Amino acid sequence: KFLHHIILYVALCNCISAVHAQTASGIVNVYFKVTDFVPAYNGVRVQNVTGLATGNRVMLIQMKGASIDESNTSSFGSISSIGNAGKYEFATICSFLNDTVVFERELINTYDYTQAVQLIYVPQYTDVTISGTLLAKEWDPVEGTGGVIAIEASGTITMNASISADSAG
Repeated sequence: KFLHHIILYVALCNCISAVHAQTASGIVNVYFKVTDFVPAYNGVRVQNVTGLATGNRVMLIQMKGASIDESNTSSFGSISSIGNAGKYEFATICSFLNDTVVFERELINTYDYTQAVQLIYVPQYTDVTISGTLLAKEWDPVEGTGGVIAIEASGTITMNASISADSAG
């Protein structure tokens, strides 16, 4: 009986340490194109919810929406209005209604889903070691997804490699 308790304890310790001592490298995010907002359910519609689960941490971000000067002057290309481009927030998934992702809390920002809004799965860690370069999925202009790297850690992040979004957006 005594040996049984020791084995159980060791197994439990291994599980706990596995949760606390994780590694990350490569592309750790999963990207979803937002196709509509569903305010009645405090959610967003995405093309496909495969890969998402209740309790997942996600980031909602609008990638486009700024206005630029298109006149044939020296101001050409200058940003005349940032619009909603770059607005983002983190949320936690509460549930699903078919292709609608419902959030635990009301969204703070407003977004224009026609301007490349994406929902990004954000991995959560306690302690994590970046063991190989963290990368963003390359920007897909058709889908309006990619180009962002996001992780959360409640403990320590040990940087044994770099984070790079070079040529990804």
